Amino acid sequence: MGMEYKQKRRYSRFASLTSYWGLLGYFCASPFIYPVAGTNPMVIIGVKALPLLAFAPGVMRENRRTLAWLCFVLLIYFIFTVAMWQPQNWASMVLIVSLFVSAMMHIRWHNRALNGPPVKRQRR
Repeated sequence: MGMEYKQKRRYSRFASLTSYWGLLGYFCASPFIYPVAGTNPMVIIGVKALPLLAFAPGVMRENRRTLAWLCFVLLIYFIFTVAMWQPQNWASMVLIVSLFVSAMMHIRWHNRALNGPPVKRQRR
């Protein structure tokens, strides 16, 4: 019937951690790779990376509530990335979408690993 929920949870945790740290690393490197004239790279790093860095303790502890809030914040990053689209934004878009999907699936599979699959309701 496929993979067990515990195994899916491990894979999604690895994917979400990889995407999370990859996105933070990309946000820290992008001002130096694609410099914007007249701006301090540290300000850009602060604006992009600090809000995500606030979620690091919960992400590392595998806190499902923190992951859910991270997904809400990622929607803001997604909107800004789409609204200010430039060809060099493809990497951040891939990392944002990857982190969102893997974190959401991790929450789902973590709950299923703890509680089992949902009970099917019988029709009346």
